[in-house]
Amino acid sequence: MAISERRSEPRLDPRPQWRIRGSEAKNQMLGSARSTARRITQMSGTLSEVALVAGSPRSGTTWLAETINHDLSYRYCFEPLELHHRHETFRGFHRLQYCRPAGARPEIETTMSRLLEGQVFTPYSDRFDPRSLASRSDRLLIKCTRMNLTLGWIANQKPEVGLILILRHPLSVLGSRERLSWLDWGAGPEDIFDLLAQSDLVADHLNPFVDLIFSRRSQFERQIIMWCVEQMIPRTQMSSKQLHVIRYEDMLANPEPNLRQVFEALGKPWDPSVLERSTMPSKTAWNGNGFAQDPRQHSDRWKTQFSPDQRSTAAWLMEQFGLLDLYPDTA
Repeated sequence: MAISERRSEPRLDPRPQWRIRGSEAKNQMLGSARSTARRITQMSGTLSEVALVAGSPRSGTTWLAETINHDLSYRYCFEPLELHHRHETFRGFHRLQYCRPAGARPEIETTMSRLLEGQVFTPYSDRFDPRSLASRSDRLLIKCTRMNLTLGWIANQKPEVGLILILRHPLSVLGSRERLSWLDWGAGPEDIFDLLAQSDLVADHLNPFVDLIFSRRSQFERQIIMWCVEQMIPRTQMSSKQLHVIRYEDMLANPEPNLRQVFEALGKPWDPSVLERSTMPSKTAWNGNGFAQDPRQHSDRWKTQFSPDQRSTAAWLMEQFGLLDLYPDTA
């Protein structure tokens, strides 16, 4: 595989990410936005396979992507749309970009196509691919928490891309963010206004919810609303043949049958050794416990972490967006 541009490999700490503590971990995870804007690598030629793992932040996307790529058979593109490290080619994108399935603006479509064809990489998105440039695969795995609203477009315009959406209970997601002091993720006015600034998104999906969205002012409520938007739109746009949806909780409780379904959806041969990898923590898990001891501590903690009033509020909001069937025991 020809490489159109060579660069020196980023110097990464060889320890697993969850072993690196405090500011050292944050510095390596965040990297340098300035260098990201300057440097880019590309894959040339035709890719033999492209897969995308999408989901909300702290929903298990990294864990699932690393489990799928347990044998390093894919080149791994990590969070190409991360706000502080996206390449300048994505600067015209919204914080959570929406693409109509039938077609988006030409400049958006061009950029999305380049990403899905393996033409856009940065030091940040390359950070967890351990191989040298010369030995990287022509199979591409993208892991991204800001692409949920583009999945319908990908399914219609790029049907060859294998699409996996992992869901996690919204209160479990919020609990994980709280433990990392991500209390304001998706809760600020800029996030809500960014959604409502996309006229096609409002016309297609959000118009019935505009008053509800504006009426909710707390960080807690806004994060639940963001979660609902992120899950509602792909569910509305796509069939099960176009998008394989898996719940994080089901993966923990019964990893083998659920992972088999994921591998089947991607056309990837089943390898029993993947089960060992699935018990290990991901590079973005900020603890070293993994799931080998008691998976329920990761899936049920929200039941005691949030008050009855908060649980009732979350359940009510999920019901407004038609999503309470995903987690009917929320309240």
